[in-house]
Amino acid sequence: MRTQRRCIPKAPVHQIFYLIDANFLMYHFLNVSRITDLSEQDRAREAQAYWKVIESQRRARKAKVFVLDVCIAEAFKTLAKKYYNKSGIFPKSVHFKKARDDLREEVQLSAKGASRSVRKVSFHDIQTTRDIVIGVDRFFEKAFKRGKNVGI
Repeated sequence: MRTQRRCIPKAPVHQIFYLIDANFLMYHFLNVSRITDLSEQDRAREAQAYWKVIESQRRARKAKVFVLDVCIAEAFKTLAKKYYNKSGIFPKSVHFKKARDDLREEVQLSAKGASRSVRKVSFHDIQTTRDIVIGVDRFFEKAFKRGKNVGI
């Protein structure tokens, strides 16, 4: 049993690195009030509350966000699925376009921005390689052998 409570500090002394997935990334760009499922609405509200913390840390250069390239693609896919399934989250195409453009702006670094001598890059994509897939597979193998129900 853990003797010390581990939590992510809201005002870190040193830089923090976040590794996020598509679900957490996607909620950053949704309007919570338009979500009809109450459990999903709670999840989205909590994610957006923590995104506010992460954004303030990024502005203070105390945090960097890393996301796998497949998670970025999955976030775009999920936004499209919520629009085309007529779930009510995007009542008009302009709402969907704004969410999509905001996500694109978040993950994209322009050539002009990349060529600056002083760059403030706090959002990084990680290319999925065979090593990552094998590592995750080995992690699940060990966890399931021990009877642990885990997920990434």
